[in-house]
Amino acid sequence: MELVLERWPSRILAAAVAAAATAALSLELWKHVEAVVLAQDGTVAGLERAQQLEPKNADLFWRMGRLQLFSESGSPSAAVAALEQATKLDPRTGIYWADLAQARESGGDVEGAAQDLARAQAAEPRTPVILWRAMSFALRNNQPERALELGRELLAAAPPYAGQVLPQLAEVADLSTLVGTVLPADQWAFDVTVPFLSDRRDLNAAAALCPPPRDPTLAAK
Repeated sequence: MELVLERWPSRILAAAVAAAATAALSLELWKHVEAVVLAQDGTVAGLERAQQLEPKNADLFWRMGRLQLFSESGSPSAAVAALEQATKLDPRTGIYWADLAQARESGGDVEGAAQDLARAQAAEPRTPVILWRAMSFALRNNQPERALELGRELLAAAPPYAGQVLPQLAEVADLSTLVGTVLPADQWAFDVTVPFLSDRRDLNAAAALCPPPRDPTLAAK
């Protein structure tokens, strides 16, 4: 009987610990669900409340940054502040850095934007939307060689972007150069490029798409 009684304190303690753990998990789950609901509201007030519930949730600060960046009533400086926090909490997500770069550029900080884009590419070197952002940034800031390099990387990673990339890069390079050095040997890119060149009526660039004729003497051997 004495042995049984001695076990009761340990059992009560274990039950208390389990109850406390369950309560803590329930509270965290409630906070997360509430934060998700508030974030979906899509307002500054809702996101601020969500951030209070989950102050280490980088996605909430990213959403706030984009809201400040792309809404008419938003503020570039507020966008920068929110996106800086998102990158601090999660520096491995490239789109956070890319959006921070756009916010800095909107506020006139071109040098800072370039650094953020470099960090975005370091985090996700082959993500198409990040390469697209970096290429567009290079074009806006009179860096044609850099833009061509990024366009080449982008189309190597995502050939379907050819329809968007070629018109932009055609402003800084001739089409023959684009076909010869930027466009990948990919059927999708080829299908997009042919009508583009046809509209431009650039025969030299179109010829660059075609393989050279076979030597009949080689065929006979």
